[in-house]
Amino acid sequence: MGPMGAFEFAAKVDSDIEALSASDHRLRVGRAKVLLEELLPISRLALSLKTPGLSVQVEGYEDDGPVDGHIQISGYKDAAFDVEVTCVHGYEEHLRAELLNQEGSCPGAGAIRRKNGKIIAEMEAVDYDAYIHDTASKVIQAFSKKNEKTYPSGTVLIIAVAELKLSGWGNWKLFYESIQ
Repeated sequence: MGPMGAFEFAAKVDSDIEALSASDHRLRVGRAKVLLEELLPISRLALSLKTPGLSVQVEGYEDDGPVDGHIQISGYKDAAFDVEVTCVHGYEEHLRAELLNQEGSCPGAGAIRRKNGKIIAEMEAVDYDAYIHDTASKVIQAFSKKNEKTYPSGTVLIIAVAELKLSGWGNWKLFYESIQ
């Protein structure tokens, strides 16, 4: 997506996501993967930077280039930086989404694998905060993996955790401490 203002970029990304079929959205196939795992996080970062007195221009690259986007800020302060995005939506989450799409339900926790082309999922009881520790572990893995690569100086890394829904300071504190 070519350079646009932060609001215009976010509106375009949002409308493109809304146009996805429910199946493509759940399975993150085709352009849905780029929209949900790269362009959406870039748009939200750009929106968070937009304040009165600042112009924020955003560009999202839909290729396999060295970075995923670029943000240019001008006004009472000037800045420009590349953006790299990684998402903690991994193989197990993809299998759960595929099973949910096929069957209409899927266990949220427990072992899941593909055997002879069929998805086998086992239900497991977990503590209420298990997903917080699991997501924190995935964030650390994603950071370590991206840290091994070389990016242009000043590149901002976004680690998207779109599926994480936290309420209350206690859960955010637990998530932060688990990453530390």
